[in-house]
Amino acid sequence: MSEFTHFSDDRELQIQLAKDLIGSFIGVRSAWIHEEEQKPAPNSAQIATWRDEQGDFFDLRERLAMMNEGEIAEVFKKYRSQQEAESAVQKNSR
Repeated sequence: MSEFTHFSDDRELQIQLAKDLIGSFIGVRSAWIHEEEQKPAPNSAQIATWRDEQGDFFDLRERLAMMNEGEIAEVFKKYRSQQEAESAVQKNSR
């Protein structure tokens, strides 16, 4: 395996891991939207916010392949901490 192939494999792995991370946010928003829609009086403004966020995450996931290593690292830094914060909030709301 050449150095380039190794670098390419590492980059593809980082992109896939970032896609998985961002995909988890898309999934969470889908669950939140579904839960809200099941309520007797759904909060349509909240649903719209989550749909907008979902769209932003879809766009980000598509852009990952165009990002350099530093940009991908920033995605991990930002969204891992956001994921931890959202998980903590979800645990406390149960």
